[in-house]
Amino acid sequence: MTEMRFLRQEEKDSLAQLFNNAYRVGLETARKWADRAGEPRTLVVPEPGRLASCINMLPFEMVFGGQSVAMGGIGGVATWADCQGKGYAGALMHRSVEIMHEQGYLVSALYPFSFRYYRKFGWESCGDRITYEGFRQSDLRRGEDSRLVRASRGAEDATLFVAAYDRQAAERYNGLMVRSHESWAARLNTLAEAGGHAYLIEEDDQPTGYFLCDHPQDSGGHIGLRIRDFATNTPRAMRAMTMFLATLPANVETITLQTAAHPTIFEAFLEPTVRKLLAPGFQFRVLDVCGAVAARGYNSAARQGFTVHITDEHGPWNTGAYEFDFGGGRGEAKRLPEGVATDFSWSIQQFSQVFTGYRDMVQQHAAGLFDAPSAATAAVVRDAFCDRPTHLMDFF
Repeated sequence: MTEMRFLRQEEKDSLAQLFNNAYRVGLETARKWADRAGEPRTLVVPEPGRLASCINMLPFEMVFGGQSVAMGGIGGVATWADCQGKGYAGALMHRSVEIMHEQGYLVSALYPFSFRYYRKFGWESCGDRITYEGFRQSDLRRGEDSRLVRASRGAEDATLFVAAYDRQAAERYNGLMVRSHESWAARLNTLAEAGGHAYLIEEDDQPTGYFLCDHPQDSGGHIGLRIRDFATNTPRAMRAMTMFLATLPANVETITLQTAAHPTIFEAFLEPTVRKLLAPGFQFRVLDVCGAVAARGYNSAARQGFTVHITDEHGPWNTGAYEFDFGGGRGEAKRLPEGVATDFSWSIQQFSQVFTGYRDMVQQHAAGLFDAPSAATAAVVRDAFCDRPTHLMDFF
């Protein structure tokens, strides 16, 4: 059996060595990562003279249905190259599910190096992204709404960024992280120190959006502009952002914009033929079925319920039969006696996709991919969970 325990304070240099071996980032960066690690976040596999493998469990909150849900983020999974294949990372992944459940986290998310690897432990793809790649200012529509954009004044504007971001998290998407005023101030300062720029969109002196830009250079020294973090809470705010991008100076040679797969923004372009990359963004799993269903918000029109059997190999406390009920914008999952017949069965991976709103079960049923007793039952599932598209902009 693999020995696992929490990181000890005196082992941070050993952890930095592990990070550097796994990620090849250099010891300076690896030591910064190690400085942020520690109990009860960092679980390690010790070997004589070193740490062979590790995993970090990070405390966050995600928003689903307009309500915050406690989320354990998985990051910094690392194993020495000569320890690959010994099962260390797999043992840590299995144990992390138990620990996060014990610590009160209801859901978990991660950015995978391999989707099929983390799928084995219950995480599943729950959010797609479109990256509009390498377009030019001349590809975008121009207009007077670009005048709604102004450069940020830095941390003093943090309250306005919070307002624009929180509105998007509450009303438009499932899966966005809760960001505090302090984290926004730090984010704006870090962006500025790295040479990036932040912009606010204001209508009638109220913040209706923002976008954060960094400026990567390719191997030939060509300067680009990249946006991976933005909010546009009105149609005019979206036009303001894209029309402002159309006015950028000629020394910005290419523009890249990353956003959720839905809704698309083809109307911002003169021709919808710019290069687009559609790819899954992150993986997600429910850690506590009853707790997550109770914490999430729902559309007030969601009514009725259904019964389902859920199987979770790495979280056996979740395995069993449930009755789901919805009403008044709230939901409940009640355990049923074993052996009770249910409307259908899900793996924890399938339920996690449903929980986020990523899977429209009416479409799945129509395509023969969801074994519900009727289209009406599939519609009950859709009406409860498929309330917003999924999106995650924070990297961890």
